[in-house]
Amino acid sequence: MNGLQSELLKYKRTFIRKLIVLAPLFFVLQALLQKLFMPAGYFRPWQLITVLVFNWWPVIFLPLGIALFAALVDSRERRAGNYRSLRAHNISSFDLWVNKVAAMAAHTLLATFVLFVSVVLAGLATAKGAVPWAGIITACMVSWTASLPLIPIQLWAATWKGLFFSMAIGFAGMLTGVLAAAKSYWIAVPWSWATRLMC
Repeated sequence: MNGLQSELLKYKRTFIRKLIVLAPLFFVLQALLQKLFMPAGYFRPWQLITVLVFNWWPVIFLPLGIALFAALVDSRERRAGNYRSLRAHNISSFDLWVNKVAAMAAHTLLATFVLFVSVVLAGLATAKGAVPWAGIITACMVSWTASLPLIPIQLWAATWKGLFFSMAIGFAGMLTGVLAAAKSYWIAVPWSWATRLMC
């Protein structure tokens, strides 16, 4: 727990915290903007906002957002001594990585919670009828759980080659994930898991 608390402390007053809040709000806002251009009655109440948000969230944010997140985490370590100060202590490299992955998972869970609240509030403001609680909660938790394998992959890419390599892996994963989601081999492409499960 001390290692995890140490990792969480590093993200205070950084762009990482802003990314966690602003990314979900962006996806809800773009869904609301698209709603303005849809013909009346084209979708059932609540369907438009949930379909738009939970189609774009796993396709764009999960691969690219986690890639950027991993690059920002690695950047902080590079500026703080390029992992030398951490390795000087009697802590195994495995424990350091587990703590980093756990801290990133906690932050992506926070982003998922912000997404959940934003979708509910946007739906209450623009849609009629009962809130589809089960569908929204399931979509949030399934997309978060399916995205967890991307965290160590992207963190490894960022640590090995930096920001551009991490973003390139994320972008390639996004494209591959979309193409693989409808195929029989989707299980072999972690970037496709959340998209496939949302479908």
